[in-house]
Amino acid sequence: MTEVYQKKLFLVHHSISYFTACINLLLILVINLPITAYAIAYCSLRDPVVAINKLFPNATHHKTIVKTIGKEARDAIAKDLGFTLHFNELGRHTLYAIYQNKTVLGYIHARTEQSSWGLVEFAWGLNLDLSVNEFFIQRCRSPLCNKHFSNTNNQKLRGKSLSEIKLALNISFQQQTETMTELDKLSHSLLQSAAKTISVTNWVWGEEVIQNLYASMLQKHYPNINTKIQQAYLTELEEKKLEKNDSILISDSVTTFHVFHQDKPIAYLVNASWQQGQHFGQFTWLFDQSAKIQSVKPIYEWNNQEIQEAFNATVGRTVFSSEQCHNAAELVANELYQYAKRAVLLNK
Repeated sequence: MTEVYQKKLFLVHHSISYFTACINLLLILVINLPITAYAIAYCSLRDPVVAINKLFPNATHHKTIVKTIGKEARDAIAKDLGFTLHFNELGRHTLYAIYQNKTVLGYIHARTEQSSWGLVEFAWGLNLDLSVNEFFIQRCRSPLCNKHFSNTNNQKLRGKSLSEIKLALNISFQQQTETMTELDKLSHSLLQSAAKTISVTNWVWGEEVIQNLYASMLQKHYPNINTKIQQAYLTELEEKKLEKNDSILISDSVTTFHVFHQDKPIAYLVNASWQQGQHFGQFTWLFDQSAKIQSVKPIYEWNNQEIQEAFNATVGRTVFSSEQCHNAAELVANELYQYAKRAVLLNK
């Protein structure tokens, strides 16, 4: 074999290897990259400015918060809803926090549902407690969308929490038959999109939702001053003193913040999870320095009307000691106030 021929064989061999490597790399890119790219397009706002003007006409600006929806969130959402996200709904997604000057008004998030006419894209406006504010359809090929999904549906869904939407969705699931009309199917997709939007926002952007709730509560009760919050902690001894076997509070969930204005303590914020029988939730309380309850808000939602009314009735009362409490809700308030009062700052 001549030297020239050997060189040619060498060049051909390496050219084939290089070509094969390029093909493999291209296949990897084709298989993997579109998943993220499609996920971003699958649930995104087509025109954020238009969406903000429609859903929050009083908004002055917005902030985008990009996060990745992964398997852990997908599993939590599946447990929350009873059905799960399509794999195309995973990946990086954007939540829009909407502001009027310094006040957070709510959130905008888009979700996409499949229909017999193709993909239907919903843009949702959520309140601070993640109940529905407004929605509109970004894209829908069905002629029924413009005809039936407008102000009437907004009025029906406005203010609805996840539990209320899930109840309607369960009824819709039970009514699913082969004879369902196209309008029935679109109505079901609307409810499913609303439920997914709320659950996804809670599980993926929960930390931001809680922080914005804190800011909203403080701005409402201390509108003309600059406040800052600093987390405080209980010593092990104090924590043991406050533990109660009959409490509805989940003790290791209690998180306390001291609120300051110009380094002077003015209030306490306390966040905690609770459970009473089959009912459970998470709430945040705001106390002033004299133990007056200024506000109590759910994180996510109240899932029981009676419990909601009982806690809301405590606002405005002072619960410095358990002897001053008139009912179980006020005892919970006093318990949380004691957590806040005894917690100490690690670095003042």
